[in-house]
Amino acid sequence: MNSENTKHLVETYPHLFKNFGYFECSDGWFKLLCELSEKLEPVFKENLPENFRHRVVGQVKQKFGGLRFYLDWYPESEALNEQIENDIEEAEEKSWVTCEFCGEPGKTRGGGWVLVLCDKHHQENLEKKNKRASKNAKNEN
Repeated sequence: MNSENTKHLVETYPHLFKNFGYFECSDGWFKLLCELSEKLEPVFKENLPENFRHRVVGQVKQKFGGLRFYLDWYPESEALNEQIENDIEEAEEKSWVTCEFCGEPGKTRGGGWVLVLCDKHHQENLEKKNKRASKNAKNEN
């Protein structure tokens, strides 16, 4: 994710992204992450222990084509944890139909790394692969 979007998330949702490192996904999921963070920030703002120094979100990444959002800390309330997990699951589900690069509707595309791409980014990805394959073939001859 680019530095501008990263900065926005970290500064807008400071309790959720306290001591967070970096996002391991592209900018097309920025809106999904904002929607999820909007739901989670108040929960952590109200439930983090005073002087809490650790991070809440452990990792945000793309894996096997979909969004993964991992927490390192949960509130003690079972009901809150269930709501948190439901919110995360909803965002992860939306990622399966959202292009990781632009946020437009997309679908799972294979052929090496599995990605969720719109038609435009799928075509660009294919063209890049074809150029690399062509370049490698020339280098072998």
